[in-house]
Amino acid sequence: MRHSVLMMVSLLSAGVLAVESGRSVASDNDAKGIVAALDTEYQLAVKNNDAATMDRILADDFVLVTGRGKTYAKEDLLKDARARKTTYEHQEELEQTV
Repeated sequence: MRHSVLMMVSLLSAGVLAVESGRSVASDNDAKGIVAALDTEYQLAVKNNDAATMDRILADDFVLVTGRGKTYAKEDLLKDARARKTTYEHQEELEQTV
């Protein structure tokens, strides 16, 4: 599954980047580094079915929409991780663009 774009939208909507007086507190490079690191951490959590880390990273109103149009709420993803419903052989991104 590719979560990068949705992850970035979710993280931004959750307020990862603080905005003060109409301008970002973090520089563009800092923001990109934060989003990239969280995406990498999230992908590892998905691979390991680490529901606690996924819960910490995902916004409460996060919704994943797959390429086939199926939707999963945050709680759906956490439930699947806790049940270890899916075993991933490979979850790492070969290329990451923020």
